Amino acid sequence: MMQTTRRSTGRGAPLNQTTEMPAYAGQPADAAETIEEIWDRANARGGALRALAEVVVMAVIMYGVYTFLLTGATIAGTTMAPTLRDGQQLLVSRSTYLLSPPQRGDIVVLRDPLGSGRIVARRVIGLPGEKVEVRGRQVIVNNRPLNEPYASAPILAGDSMTSVVALELGDDELYALADNRLSLNDSRTWGPVKLDAVVGRAWLVYWPPDSIGIVTHHRYEQETLP
Repeated sequence: MMQTTRRSTGRGAPLNQTTEMPAYAGQPADAAETIEEIWDRANARGGALRALAEVVVMAVIMYGVYTFLLTGATIAGTTMAPTLRDGQQLLVSRSTYLLSPPQRGDIVVLRDPLGSGRIVARRVIGLPGEKVEVRGRQVIVNNRPLNEPYASAPILAGDSMTSVVALELGDDELYALADNRLSLNDSRTWGPVKLDAVVGRAWLVYWPPDSIGIVTHHRYEQETLP
């Protein structure tokens, strides 16, 4: 018998063989993977935008907090020595007196009653409706003397350096004095201070670094004159 041999002409592949088509230039080999990469890049951009938006919102909130709840003040001179010294910078709470009125012994920041446009720090001595008198360096409130350990000069009964005739404060008035009683730039010169002149309560010394700390306010035990 004659055996017939079939030769392959090379013109085509067998029917059961799958021929892999070459990718066009620039065409992704795996579409699913490429879509995932695109999605990741979009998410990354979205995350960056969200982070930026969060920073902007936080900055607006902090600005609002500082503007409406806090303010700054700088101590100029020795008027509040030794409690506060020249050049110290304070954060002042505007919100404290929205909840309760000033108390005796508070260090408050108020608009200068002399009209300089500055804000100044002083200590509240007399409250609305009280009677206040200054005999030298001794302060008398409602006929009782105050013990003032924060004052820079010793308390001397009968000291004639300063004398203020007893006065009664109105319902919207405070009596505010400098801790350095040698300075007369306070209610001994100005007279009573209106409540609406008070900007806020001294809260924190934040500059210079060696004096960072919470401002200490005083509470009293009234005593009789020696």
